[in-house]
Amino acid sequence: MPRILFVAFVATLSSAGCAPHRVMPNTFAAASAPAAATPQQLRPVDRELLRKYVSQLPLGVMVRVETTDGKSFKGVLMALESDVVVVQPRTRLPEPARRIPFDVIVSLAPESRDLGVGQALGIGVGAGAASFIALFLIVWAALGD
Repeated sequence: MPRILFVAFVATLSSAGCAPHRVMPNTFAAASAPAAATPQQLRPVDRELLRKYVSQLPLGVMVRVETTDGKSFKGVLMALESDVVVVQPRTRLPEPARRIPFDVIVSLAPESRDLGVGQALGIGVGAGAASFIALFLIVWAALGD
């Protein structure tokens, strides 16, 4: 019986992890562009198409905004007017809402909520510990009879 427990324990510990593999985005794509190029020159934006896209986003969604001066920030989409977007920045210290004209927006996209490395590690450790305890209790119950 101890040999079976040992084999089950080793099989449990050596099984593949359940955390998803994250592919890192290509962070060096902009580095190959000419130094004098602005974000606006790298990605031309159709303003009317951007207006239609933003009008379909629900108010209150977290967005990432990039502007022609190269700055970007995260914020909550508060309002949409004919020629400006009102975004409340998400910062440590409260800031007033920003009114951003469509002419200076390079991109505006909803922010996705991915699992971080720590969260994925915590989920994996928790699932592994729970399965080990469950296996231990099953074996203990079987040997107790």
